[in-house]
Amino acid sequence: MLKIRKIQIMDQKFRKLAFLSVFISLFLSSTLLFFGPLQLYYTNIGEFSLTGLEILPYIAVATIFSTAILAITALLFKKTSNIVLSLIFSIGLCLWIQGNLLTWNYGLFDGKKHPLEHENNLWNY
Repeated sequence: MLKIRKIQIMDQKFRKLAFLSVFISLFLSSTLLFFGPLQLYYTNIGEFSLTGLEILPYIAVATIFSTAILAITALLFKKTSNIVLSLIFSIGLCLWIQGNLLTWNYGLFDGKKHPLEHENNLWNY
């Protein structure tokens, strides 16, 4: 009876870790591989010949594949899984902040110079 209880406790801990791993991996993957490309597509819809529904399967497959790889990677390292999950979450949070809160108007990406770009700025030296 004691062995069965230990297995159940370990099984519950592993399920909790797996659940956490999948959702943290999904957060990073969806931010980087799902919402990022969709935002680029919908803000420049006139530049693409494909529709959103034609792009969606490719983006969804990449997101699911990346989520699986990240979750499995986080579960492989039992002793450092909390550190790996913290790192994955931190990267996802930084990318979410950059993509949703720190947005600037860069204008059209048509190859023309940006109005604020000058010939003798610091980066040309």
